[in-house]
Amino acid sequence: MLTISSLSAYASSIQPSLRSDHARGHHGCPESDSANAAGLRPALQYAAADAEPSMRNVLGDSADQQCRLVVRPFRPRTRRQPDAGGPPARRQDQLPGWGQQINHLEKNGHPVIAIDTRAHGHSNDDPAVPLSYDLFADDAAALLAHLKVPRASFVGWPDGANTALSLAMRYGEKVDRAFMFGANYQPDQLNITGLLGMPFLNDLQGRMRSEYQALSPTPANFDAFAAKVNAMQAVFPAWDGASFGKIETLFQNPSHAPIIWIADGDSEELVQRRVAGEIRDMVWGSSLVVLPRVRHFGPLQDPETFNAVLDRWLADPRR
Repeated sequence: MLTISSLSAYASSIQPSLRSDHARGHHGCPESDSANAAGLRPALQYAAADAEPSMRNVLGDSADQQCRLVVRPFRPRTRRQPDAGGPPARRQDQLPGWGQQINHLEKNGHPVIAIDTRAHGHSNDDPAVPLSYDLFADDAAALLAHLKVPRASFVGWPDGANTALSLAMRYGEKVDRAFMFGANYQPDQLNITGLLGMPFLNDLQGRMRSEYQALSPTPANFDAFAAKVNAMQAVFPAWDGASFGKIETLFQNPSHAPIIWIADGDSEELVQRRVAGEIRDMVWGSSLVVLPRVRHFGPLQDPETFNAVLDRWLADPRR
């Protein structure tokens, strides 16, 4: 089983204001209409009863049972063409962000769980609770436990990459493999020159706002959401060698420790380029992969190469 942290987890890591105070609210997460109608509390249930089983959105409680997280499970399947004369055709859903990776993995027989992180995408938020990568990892672990998935392989970029690192540190028994693209381990590792030099920065910021307004159960709260994400990224992650030492290594347990690949683009412009190698050096037995001719947005800039690397990671044998 593969879990992918949604691209929406990136949604306000690029903002003009790089530091801000935590946004606070009055009470817990608002309930979405579909959640109320389904009577969800606390069990995880499908939101659309008439959807195909492998494509239903799933609503489930977060680790603290204060937020509803939206999850999309994708299971390998085929669908016949209307003229029944041809072979089965693979469904190719047009999905934003991770869509090309999800379609590729599904096509190659891998069940995928795509998670909208707390406060991102269709998932809601508790305004009173500050965001953190450990909290995101707690949510992911709680969802897997409810789905009765004992171990999974995790793919994340870039806040999703940090979430996967937190999972490996704190829930190593649930992590079979982890592929992290564009991760960092200290908040001061942003390349501000690269950020401000991106020619599409204004367009990206506008897209973040419009997509949040289109997807979120609280579409008017983008500014508060952005402030919370900026506050998180101003202080987290805050890891060092001792933190990464919590990850069980293949030298310690070759049959069960997670297979970890740290990846980045050779032209990474948002995270200082030394960082991926430094993470690799602090995670014993991990591998460093540098994708050619891509930047921070590698999964979108060269999906073919990115998907080929995912295939190789999934096939990496335990030695």
